[in-house]
Amino acid sequence: MFNFGDVVWIDSTNLKVQGAAITKGICRSAEGKEFDFTNELMTKILSHFDSAVPIKIGHGDTPEVGRAFKMGYDSTSKSLPFVGHIYGDDKRDEIESHGKNKISPEIDFTFDATGLPIDGVITALALVPIPAMEGTQVSCMPMTFSAPSHPWDYGKDATGSWDKPSLGDFTSKNWGELDEKEKSNIAGHFAYSAELPATSFGDFKFPHHNPKSHAVVWAAVANAMARLKQSSLDSSDRKTVYNHLVKHYKEFDKPVPAMFESDHMKQEGIMVFYPKGTEVVEPITPPVVEPTGSANFEAEISKYKEMSARFEAEAVAAKAEVASAHADVAGLKAVADAKTAENATLAAQINDYKSKVDALTAENSGFIQEKTDVVVAELKTLGFKAPETIAADLPAKQRIEVLKQMKSNFVVNAPGETPTTPVVVPPAKKTGKAAVIESMPEELRKYIKSGE
Repeated sequence: MFNFGDVVWIDSTNLKVQGAAITKGICRSAEGKEFDFTNELMTKILSHFDSAVPIKIGHGDTPEVGRAFKMGYDSTSKSLPFVGHIYGDDKRDEIESHGKNKISPEIDFTFDATGLPIDGVITALALVPIPAMEGTQVSCMPMTFSAPSHPWDYGKDATGSWDKPSLGDFTSKNWGELDEKEKSNIAGHFAYSAELPATSFGDFKFPHHNPKSHAVVWAAVANAMARLKQSSLDSSDRKTVYNHLVKHYKEFDKPVPAMFESDHMKQEGIMVFYPKGTEVVEPITPPVVEPTGSANFEAEISKYKEMSARFEAEAVAAKAEVASAHADVAGLKAVADAKTAENATLAAQINDYKSKVDALTAENSGFIQEKTDVVVAELKTLGFKAPETIAADLPAKQRIEVLKQMKSNFVVNAPGETPTTPVVVPPAKKTGKAAVIESMPEELRKYIKSGE
């Protein structure tokens, strides 16, 4: 039998797809009849899965673009998850960018007398934008069939210690600054890459060569094999890494762990490459049932770590914005407090001037009364009867004008007459109103009523 362990594979451009072919719940058939996809019906359909099922983009007479080579039953989500391959990375854009990333299974049903399905065989999985069932979205990822090859000769280090290398141990450049030759050189120090060529240093796993001397380090090989047992890689990728590490075990004359004898590491089949694509022969052993999402956990964890870091950064930014807002509020409150104090001072000044105005008004009122008394006295002297009652219902200033006019008219009309009693005119009373008004601020003078 051909020894696959010594082969350094060259990857073709293909995609690995996985998702749910069927989920539990109400479904509508092509004839428009609704029925329930029960656990019993899904179990019967799964029992007929004995060879790879074609994958198509859309229903009808559309060409096959890949095969679903593994299917099982997930008791948690009550679904039939599958894993498959699609030929050609050009299909990825049509699947993901155009929304054709959900599964609508084509099933050859067996119906009972009432027209409800009791059994069925999946004949194809169609990728569509709107599925018949919820929860059938698929994920795509580049396939990896082989470990990175060694582009250089290397020695052996049987006793040296080992620390996981970083990109800085290989080069002072950033990953994006490296050319393909430099990236290939770094890849040769590892047993696995999520993609070839790798898109980032994080794609590499299971390092075991010294970054400087390229020597294979026994402590690193043993560590990689131990970690492979707990790895979340799917079976085909683990088998590839295992074969690569076995070669180094033999170089150090170490006993090879029989890892693939366990139930979790069974060989699933053989990938055969043809010019027009990749086809899958029937599995050597029955397909291994794995829960949905069991593959590529490390990539998922990395994604969630990135999301967590992003959310943490957003939280820090939000806290800074809140602190800035608090500072703004404190500043506005200080301004408001200063304005309140300023207003209180102004209010006190206004009240003070109001008191002065009230006093002046009272004083002015007395002054006007005195002027009225003088004019009344003058009219009495001129012979007027009861002048104190004349125009008594008019305002004080108008009344004075009326009395003055009466006095003036009398004097003009009787120039030759001489009063029998001399007119006694009280002296005008001087006040300090003008001086007070002059001392007031301009904005407070509006509270002073003009008067004589």
